[in-house]
Amino acid sequence: MRASEMRRPVAPSAEPGAGRWRRVAAPLALAAALAVWTLLVLVGGPVIHLDVTIRDAVVHATADGGWPTPTRAAREYAEVGDPLAAGTVLALVALVLAFLRRDVRPMLYAVAAVSLLVVTVLIPKLLYHRTGPNPADPGNSGTGFYPSGHTTTFLTLYGTALILAAWPLTRWKLSAIGAVIAVAAGSYGTALVWCNYHWTSDVIGGWLLGPLILWTVFAVKTTARVIDRLAEFTERAKPPKR
Repeated sequence: MRASEMRRPVAPSAEPGAGRWRRVAAPLALAAALAVWTLLVLVGGPVIHLDVTIRDAVVHATADGGWPTPTRAAREYAEVGDPLAAGTVLALVALVLAFLRRDVRPMLYAVAAVSLLVVTVLIPKLLYHRTGPNPADPGNSGTGFYPSGHTTTFLTLYGTALILAAWPLTRWKLSAIGAVIAVAAGSYGTALVWCNYHWTSDVIGGWLLGPLILWTVFAVKTTARVIDRLAEFTERAKPPKR
C-alpha cells in the first residue's frame, strides 16, 4: 500500500449542509449519551440501584462455585483488556504495518489512540473516586472505577489495530469492523461484570467513550493533518540514501 493511501481519512471529504451533519450525528449522539450517563452515575438513584441489583444477582449466581466454566472463561477473557496486553498487540500491529508499508503513520495513529485514551480515561477517574463492586477483594479495591478503563482500553486499542490493518477503509470494511468491535466489546464488558470487577454503569461508560476516541483519531481531519505533518517531518529527518 502506498503511503498516500494512509493519508486518506476514514470519513469522506466534508460537504456543506445535511451531509456534514449526518457524519457527525453519531459521535454527537455518543457524546451526549456519555454526558447524560455520567451525570446519572454521579447523582446516583436508578443507575446505582441497577448496578447493585446486577452485582447481587451475579454474586448469588456464582456463590459456592456456581457456573464455574463461564466464570473461568470470563476471568481469562478479562485479562485480554489489560493495558499491557492490548498495548503490546497494538504496538506490534503498528510496527509491522509501518515496516510493510514503509510509512510511519500506523505508529503515529497508534500513539494518538493511546494518548487520547489515557487522557480521557484518567481525568474522570481522578475526579470521581468511585469504588468497585467488590472492595473486599484486594485486587478490586481502591477508587477510580468509572469509566471502566479496561473496557475503554479493549475497545480503543484493539479497534485501532483492526482499523490500521484494514486500511484503506471502505464502507463494507467499516461495517465489518464496527460489528466485530461491538460484539467483542459487548462480551468483554459482560465478562467484567460477571467477574464482579466492575459495575455495569462503569462498563457502559467505557462502551460510550471508546467509539468517541476512535472517531477522534481516525475521522477528525485535524488529527489526520497533524499526523501527516509528523510523518513528513520524520521522512525529512531520515538520513539520505547513499
